[in-house]
Amino acid sequence: MAYQLPGAAIILADSDLVVTGAIGADGVEVGSDLLDHIVAVPREQAAEACRKVLAGGVFERESKSFRATADDLESGRRTVMVISPKERAEGESEGVVCAQWHVNGVPGAAHPSCRLYESMVENAVDTIFLLDSDGVIAFVNKRVEYYAGLSVEGLVGLHFAEVLHPDDVMRCAGVIAEMIAERKPVVDLEYRIPLPDRTTRYFVANGRIVEDGDRTMILGIGRDATESVTLKQTLSDLHSDLADRVNRLSMLERLAKAVNAERDVGKVLIACMREVAGLVDYDLAVVVLLKADAEAEIHPFGRNGVPQATSCLRLGADQMHGMGAIDGPVVFPDMGTLGPFHERPGTFDPKTGSGAAVPLMSMGRMFGLLKVWTSAAESYGEREIGILQSAAEHLSIAAYNAVLYETEQRRALEMTAHAREARHRVKNNLQMISGLLNMSLGSAEGGGKAVERCLRQISAIASVHDLLDPDNMSAKIRLQDCLSRIASSAIQATGRADAIELVLTGDDCLIAADAATAVGVIVNELVSNAVKHGFKDVAKGRLEVRVRHGETECSVEVIDDGVGLPRVFELPDVSNRASGLGLVAALAKHGLGGVLEIERAGRGTCARITVKGV
Repeated sequence: MAYQLPGAAIILADSDLVVTGAIGADGVEVGSDLLDHIVAVPREQAAEACRKVLAGGVFERESKSFRATADDLESGRRTVMVISPKERAEGESEGVVCAQWHVNGVPGAAHPSCRLYESMVENAVDTIFLLDSDGVIAFVNKRVEYYAGLSVEGLVGLHFAEVLHPDDVMRCAGVIAEMIAERKPVVDLEYRIPLPDRTTRYFVANGRIVEDGDRTMILGIGRDATESVTLKQTLSDLHSDLADRVNRLSMLERLAKAVNAERDVGKVLIACMREVAGLVDYDLAVVVLLKADAEAEIHPFGRNGVPQATSCLRLGADQMHGMGAIDGPVVFPDMGTLGPFHERPGTFDPKTGSGAAVPLMSMGRMFGLLKVWTSAAESYGEREIGILQSAAEHLSIAAYNAVLYETEQRRALEMTAHAREARHRVKNNLQMISGLLNMSLGSAEGGGKAVERCLRQISAIASVHDLLDPDNMSAKIRLQDCLSRIASSAIQATGRADAIELVLTGDDCLIAADAATAVGVIVNELVSNAVKHGFKDVAKGRLEVRVRHGETECSVEVIDDGVGLPRVFELPDVSNRASGLGLVAALAKHGLGGVLEIERAGRGTCARITVKGV
């Protein structure tokens, strides 16, 4: 660390707890025992904590650092201690770092001048705080009482190391030390605060050095970034999941092409296992192809799908019985008794780690086995099994390609078309989801409501996807079936399904999947809007979804018998995508080339979208 931590005694020790260096710790000599210098906890507790830190254990809040506080009643001072792992550049632990702060017991809140007080309360929606030069909280505004279990009185007088997440203490201490040493501000310092209710809030703070009389203090303003961090993580997880699905679809497409273009089973095996290696981590994979008279052809593959020497093996009765009993995917938590054909001396020890196997089936008969092993402790899960099953299906096609070439060629071509069409559907749906999320960014609604709306719209897209024929991805969808699902789901989501009668009337027609997706999102929004506003103060109501299909155009109407439109009502412009109706109008115009109309219908309201050429 380039700067000395404020008010701290820093002691560095190796993995044997022998002191290797010290900063600001008078009387601590290199070569002495670290435990002799720890005063916050008893020696036995300190030794246990150091052993746990070195072993990579976890403490409070799943942190890798140990924190303790001790009060000295005679001197009226308190010691705050944090023990953290000292890691090499490769991430391996090479020792521990012990930081101890000696501070006054419970100092009262500082009384800043009027100028500083006004500066701190200008932006009261953020947490504003003052630290003295020792890192003790001298002032914090009442914004902290917004969080359950926190109070001004409970925080003032604590050292910042007692408040932050233990894993953030050393990093923040280094930033504070640099601020004091160089008298420069800090911008966007990220840290976490664990709350008494066992939740954790994320903050981003700006800070600078201020002078209050003869005192040097640190003024900080922290903004709660929890919702932003959570949303970012959710979107990142969604993106990762969608990206993985696209990669798997791409793998299927490439495998289908390999099976179609190559009649040599060995070459297809190599191509297949290289594709599997890109998505599933394994140390050794074996493809077993059963031949006549209990013989097995063994095709082993190392990491990254590298092929190894092929061999033949005569299987015993027990091995044949064991393989025949595998009629579906199997996960092996340990590798004790799977037969000699998987043993590769010097390459991998199958008696450690875990593995998985899927049978190779064709025409209802098992003709082989695809098996993978890893030395990692984690067992394979549903994702890996699904990828192996996809690979096994393609290997089955390849193995019987010589005999059933024409039939299997048509199947491979169909699978290629299905994969391409599925990718097209996924791409279109991803583009629509991305557009909906971008529209929600400008919404005046709160973050929770905006996310809730996006989830409803994504659910409508999923309902359309469920109606696609898996054997004919380009087939059209019955609009009545689509709207029935989406309207019912939208009403269920409002919690008023028992009070709202849903009626579907009009013409039934077939519609392309892309158009059905856009219509589904629009109807989802219109139905939700009708229940929310049309039946706001109505105990029971009737909601009709009517389809009119002509020679040149198609219209869908959502009619309610609720409270009707307000006296003054203007349909939002398509550019106003921050509102639900604005989104509907934009989607009708740009997604379908149609128009949205809203008018009074009796005592209720009728919302209509009209599309030409559907």
